[in-house]
Amino acid sequence: MIPFPRDDLFVGREDIIAEISEKRTASPNHTRVALVGLIRRHWVSIRYAYRIRESSSQTWVFWVHAGNAARFEQAYRDIATKLDLPGRAEPKADIPQLVYNWLCDEANGQWLMTVDNADEDHVFFSHNTESGPHIGESPYRATPLARFLPRSINGAVLFTSRNLVATINLVRKKDNVIRVKPMAEDDALAI
Repeated sequence: MIPFPRDDLFVGREDIIAEISEKRTASPNHTRVALVGLIRRHWVSIRYAYRIRESSSQTWVFWVHAGNAARFEQAYRDIATKLDLPGRAEPKADIPQLVYNWLCDEANGQWLMTVDNADEDHVFFSHNTESGPHIGESPYRATPLARFLPRSINGAVLFTSRNLVATINLVRKKDNVIRVKPMAEDDALAI
C-alpha cells in the first residue's frame, strides 16, 4: 500500500537507506525510526518501502499520512479495507483499534508502516476534537492516535517529519532519529 509510484530516477541516499535497515534489524524488539529534514525524507522513505516490498514479498508495507487526524484515520480505514478486516463495515466500528489489533498479532507476519508527515505532536498525543468528516461519529476520538501505533515485535514504524521534537516523542529513542541533510555534491550531480 505505497500510494506513490516507484521513482526509478531516484539516486543516492544509500547511506540513509542502509542506516534505516541497520536500526530496523539491530533490535529483536519493535523498532521505530524517524527521518527528519526539510527535503527528500519523503522520497527516501518511498524508496525504502519499495526495497522492503521487493526483498521480502511476505512483509506487509503500509503507508499512513499523518498531516492531521482525519488523514491518519482515513489511512487506517484504507488499511482495514485492504486487509478485509472483519467488523470494519459496522457503523460503530473502531477502525484504528481493529488495525492495531491486526498489527499486534504475530500470526499476521512482518510489516513496515511508514507514517508520513508526522510533524505535529497534537495529531498523536492530544484528545482530537477537530471537526471534519466522520470525526464526530468515531467512537475512538477521545483516545490519542499514538495509542494506535503498535509496538509489536513483528513490525516496524518509519516516521517522516520536519519536526525533531515530534519525532523524538514518537520514536522515544533519539538514536533512532536520522537527519536527512541536503544531498552530497556527487549525488546532486548524478541527477
